[in-house]
Amino acid sequence: MKRLAYSFLAVVCVVGVLALPEATDAVGHGANGRIAFDSDRTGESEIWTMRSNGSGAVNISRRPSRNDWGPAWSPDGLRLAWTTGATTAGEDNWEIFAANANGSGPGNLTNHPADDMFPRWSPDGSRIVFESDRSGNDEIWLMNADGSNLKKLTNHPGHDGQPVWSPDGTRIAFGSYRSGWPDVWTMNANGTSLFNVTAFPASDWSPSWSPNGKEIAFDSDRSGNVDAWAIRPNGTGLRQLTTHSAADTFPRWSPDGTKLTFTSDRIYGEDNVWVMKADGTGPVALTSSGATFSELSDWQPVHAFVDVEPMNVFHHNIESIAAVGITKGCNPPANTKYCPRNYVTRGQMAAFLNRALKLPAATKNYFVDDNDSIFQGDINRLAEAGITKGCNPPTNTRYCPDSYVTRGQMAAFLVRALKLPAATKNYFVDDVGSVFEGDINRLAKSGITKGCNPPANTMYCPGSNVTRGQMAAFLVRALHLPAVP
Repeated sequence: MKRLAYSFLAVVCVVGVLALPEATDAVGHGANGRIAFDSDRTGESEIWTMRSNGSGAVNISRRPSRNDWGPAWSPDGLRLAWTTGATTAGEDNWEIFAANANGSGPGNLTNHPADDMFPRWSPDGSRIVFESDRSGNDEIWLMNADGSNLKKLTNHPGHDGQPVWSPDGTRIAFGSYRSGWPDVWTMNANGTSLFNVTAFPASDWSPSWSPNGKEIAFDSDRSGNVDAWAIRPNGTGLRQLTTHSAADTFPRWSPDGTKLTFTSDRIYGEDNVWVMKADGTGPVALTSSGATFSELSDWQPVHAFVDVEPMNVFHHNIESIAAVGITKGCNPPANTKYCPRNYVTRGQMAAFLNRALKLPAATKNYFVDDNDSIFQGDINRLAEAGITKGCNPPTNTRYCPDSYVTRGQMAAFLVRALKLPAATKNYFVDDVGSVFEGDINRLAKSGITKGCNPPANTMYCPGSNVTRGQMAAFLVRALHLPAVP
């Protein structure tokens, strides 16, 4: 195949060592879904997916007379992009192709006489970065996810290729020969501020950015053998992941950051997909089909809820509270949705806080209007803990479980729940005279709220209702929950 010959010639000319082509990996975040990979087990290179334990392999591309390789999942886990080309003798053109996760809805994203390869979706799913020689040299290019609005990001005589996004979408890592040998570089998403991450006279290639953004995995022959390595984006903290005598290439992070897939020929000298823990231990072969190769892999991100897109500003917050069991969803019993734009009711607020704080069971019923509410138990726990007093002062015999929570009320809930210290100044101009002014200032002092009118953030909007998306952000800041990539 052209990709193997191309990589061999490029690296032999520079350092005299074989470096295989890169595996693409998705940059979306979440749980670990199916693993996409390419394989020629049917006689032609095709795109397959399998479970994370290697079982249940399914042929996705099924396109006779085409070579399909280098799959990349979209950040929502619903689509795949890959490199495709004809198997016809003398045909020498690669294009970028995309389809739904089951292989339906296929179509070209590029159509150019030059080679377009190694597509990678941006974290928000709106753009795809890729490698192309359409300008006469291999450079990094960018386009919209539908193939429009192409832009060249690099311009150097040295080969630039195999790009991958940082998880926040602000930087792109790629391989480059611009220093005289293959190194891993990074740049801003607009092509500026280039930085040589590895800066070592060896073959460092095939970068993959960790979901938490703290490391870049790559393959290198710097130890005398091709192994998987990892390094911080600032060039420090180098660590070796594999030490096998076989060639271990294309390390690719799982969406949750706990594992990496990689390609190795340690079984009968054939390339197969392997998986290991993030520290390099516990390697296990996922494919052993007897194919000439089964290698370029990518792990499907699976998100907690189908209605929270990766580009949603509250996406990571919602994933975080779902991961620790604070939310179960908004459409029981399926609970496949979170309803981020819906307003939070006082009953839901009680459930959020009860799950977050793990409050003990209440010894009595505190309110007369929650007997038919599914949140009655949560409400009573909140009342017994002193977090709520009711909604009809001064008698406070009612809780109003179906009423929406305002931003002012939410401040009071969180201040009582977390016992936040008093503030020494007033942070906002629109809460003067509000019964919740003191709570709001405590919230601001603790860094739980920044305001409601960025970037000035001089206002808090105490009377506005809180959406479920906003609630997730408040809870993540208030409880110092770990980020879920």
